[in-house]
Amino acid sequence: MSGGPPDSLPLPVLPPTATGGRAVQLMRLVRDALRLEDLILIVWVAFQPALLAALRGGPAAGAGVADAFSGHDPLTGLIELAAAAAALLCVATRPADGPTVGQGSLIERGVVGPLTGGFLLVTAVGSQNLFGSGDAGFGLALGAVVVAVLLRAVLPAVPSAWRRALVTPYVLVSTSLFSTVLAQVDGLFDMRGAFASGAGGAIQVLPPLVGLVVLFCAVFYLMLVYAPRQMAQPDGGAMAWLLRFAVFVIAEIVATTLFGVAA
Repeated sequence: MSGGPPDSLPLPVLPPTATGGRAVQLMRLVRDALRLEDLILIVWVAFQPALLAALRGGPAAGAGVADAFSGHDPLTGLIELAAAAAALLCVATRPADGPTVGQGSLIERGVVGPLTGGFLLVTAVGSQNLFGSGDAGFGLALGAVVVAVLLRAVLPAVPSAWRRALVTPYVLVSTSLFSTVLAQVDGLFDMRGAFASGAGGAIQVLPPLVGLVVLFCAVFYLMLVYAPRQMAQPDGGAMAWLLRFAVFVIAEIVATTLFGVAA
């Protein structure tokens, strides 16, 4: 069983006598920790810039953080607000096949803050794109989160599979917004520059560079990936989420380095 909180779903763990080398065991642990949402997120990280560019008929790079709060793209805004509304519906319901509200309250209290912060960001950007004003989005998000939490006691329970499906579009939309931020951080996720002076220079440059990348991703991942997914279905302990986060960071680095996603 995993070392997660008592009310989290158990994750398979290999016994000490499992056959195979350490590399094989690590691969099996990663396989057991990853969920379908993680695989979808990895594919989305790699291909969403090109997909969005094709839909918009423009360059793959984001328009910039400031432009995200001053632009006007009704189609994008509608998608962003629809994804946020689906995630809020998940917040307003209880899992039919998981912990009750009381049993899951410790986990839920731990994610309410990051979840609210993520909703504020996504709803404000979506409101700006759809209506041309992001100010209303902040109040809308705060009020919606409060109402959704209050409705949990009266709305019917929903199977966890449906709850996970409700938050997945929100996570993907949030990742697109994160890519907009990445577009303004020149070279941070592109590791080609670290090897420009050879392997010796890379050894000195890579540790602090990777450390910055991890810190940069951690806040985003906590608000816009971990929090909504834990609200949908408490799943896994610290090791499982560290593995999921590591895979996400590696996907961002590889996509940027090989394909210039955030260039």
